[in-house]
Amino acid sequence: PTTWESSARRYLAKGKIDLLEIIGPSMEPTYMHGTLIAVAQPDRPHEVPDGTPVVFAELDEYTFKILRKAKDGTIVGQPINPTHDVVVFRRLSDVRIAFVVLGSLDPGAPKAQQSAFPTPIED
Repeated sequence: PTTWESSARRYLAKGKIDLLEIIGPSMEPTYMHGTLIAVAQPDRPHEVPDGTPVVFAELDEYTFKILRKAKDGTIVGQPINPTHDVVVFRRLSDVRIAFVVLGSLDPGAPKAQQSAFPTPIED
């Protein structure tokens, strides 16, 4: 089965990676404001596994959240920071998964704290 880590390794092998800067605290403390995240466009967005950190695109707005898929087809963008609200989409066709997140780089963090493959979020 496809896992988040195996997907990330596949994108790294293809060399199709961009860097985005996180603006805001909704994914703290795992991803701090100002942290750079390595992202790639998914080959098959509808197959991105539940629990994967993704960047959703809706019209001209982007938001970085954890992908959650409900059995009824509802798609939820789950922030890590519990003080922020989830983003709910009725189905995947209502929103686009612009990028999957492969890892992060906090330029101010010691090298030992930087992660090429952050730990997946547990349910």
